[in-house]
Amino acid sequence: MEKSIKLPITGCKLIDDQHRSFFYIVKEIDELIKHNKLNLSILRDKIKELDLYVIEHLDAEEHLMRSINYPQYKVHLNSHNIFRNWITEYRDFVYDKYDLNLGDEKILEDCLITWLFDHITTADMELAEFIKENNINPN
Repeated sequence: MEKSIKLPITGCKLIDDQHRSFFYIVKEIDELIKHNKLNLSILRDKIKELDLYVIEHLDAEEHLMRSINYPQYKVHLNSHNIFRNWITEYRDFVYDKYDLNLGDEKILEDCLITWLFDHITTADMELAEFIKENNINPN
């Protein structure tokens, strides 16, 4: 991660905390890559962490959206499902490998950074705006 990144704040403590956790995993992967310490075993462990994150975070966000009758729920859910599918495909790809090839870890890092910031700065911030406009306490 070449640039300094500041995560946007949605105003929902649970979601913001989970975004920080996600960012922490991405940052760990970045550090491992920078120091040439990422091997297939470690990459598989990071994928397990991401699986847990995806289940916990996306389910929490979806529960929140349903509980407040968020009008963009289906669009937001579609974005989550695309990411779930990508993580599943990448996990299967990594678990079927015997060696880590140059670029395998970069695919993960680039996708995570892109998805994280695109999703938070668009879909999650729209959700946060809806919560604020409707005086909903998401915490």
